[in-house]
Amino acid sequence: MKRRRLIRVAVYAAALLAAGTAYYFFYRYTGIGIPCIFRTVTGLKCPGCGVTHMFRALFEFDPETACEANPVIFLQLPLFAVLLVKNTVQYIQCGRYRLGKIEHMLLFCSIAALLVFGVVRNL
Repeated sequence: MKRRRLIRVAVYAAALLAAGTAYYFFYRYTGIGIPCIFRTVTGLKCPGCGVTHMFRALFEFDPETACEANPVIFLQLPLFAVLLVKNTVQYIQCGRYRLGKIEHMLLFCSIAALLVFGVVRNL
């Protein structure tokens, strides 16, 4: 059973990595990215605006530009990476995962930081 879950996770991770890499090269060579619906409708930047530029900069090993594109999400990436790895390992071992109280609190703080950032960046 663990082997099946491990294979499933590996397949999903490979598919996600392939899709992300394809999107990177498409964006890099065409300049066409996924438009922000919130910005298109309101003219304001949402808390996620700049993520494509951030990941492109990270893919090109330019953390300074990545941080300028979206500093809040850039600073939260290590937290999300740790949570992703922890929960993936827990899923492979047990077949399910649950967030603890501290993890819930960290995620709520991350959401609050994104909301504040979304307001402040449009002032």
